[in-house]
Amino acid sequence: MTTVIVDLDGTLIRENSTLRFVQSLPLTSWRRLAAVLAISRPATFVSHYFYGQFSRNLAILSLKGLSRDYLCSQAAIYVSDCFERFANPEVVSVVKKARAENSPIFLATATLDCIAAAVVSKMRLTGGVSSQLSYNQGICTGNLARDITGNKWSALIDAFGPLAQSDNIVFYTDNREDVDVAANAQEVHWVEEHRGTV
Repeated sequence: MTTVIVDLDGTLIRENSTLRFVQSLPLTSWRRLAAVLAISRPATFVSHYFYGQFSRNLAILSLKGLSRDYLCSQAAIYVSDCFERFANPEVVSVVKKARAENSPIFLATATLDCIAAAVVSKMRLTGGVSSQLSYNQGICTGNLARDITGNKWSALIDAFGPLAQSDNIVFYTDNREDVDVAANAQEVHWVEEHRGTV
């Protein structure tokens, strides 16, 4: 049986889900400032040339003090809108075909857990792994408890064990840092940046 594994940002959708999700929230005060700074040109410059996670960390910081329930409900709204506007039809078609064939389909993304859960639900996937926000009594601390950037394969194995291993793994991604999953797949489809073509 074929197992399909898909990345989210730049693959299933054509945007950075963490940054755009945070931007979509009705934040006020310092949270709005952190969210705006996260997508600003200076933050993008710093992320690109010096510290790759700078923009992402600012965006995550802006979630500090918000409840898990609130973030999950807002993520469901964001994902619904995102798939209407930014879905990659070619990869979505692959997912629908695999679902029709009853193939296991896993999301492997470094985006936030609330976003990933909403994608898994919307696309009716078998399951997914993602980076995990840190919570204290259901309130976001503004940090990650687990970042799976570059470690998606081990996260899949931790979460799904043999379900993520099959005779034929087909992987779709645009991230060259996803070499851990690519090394364990029999077939890798590199999605071209900005065009969304496989």
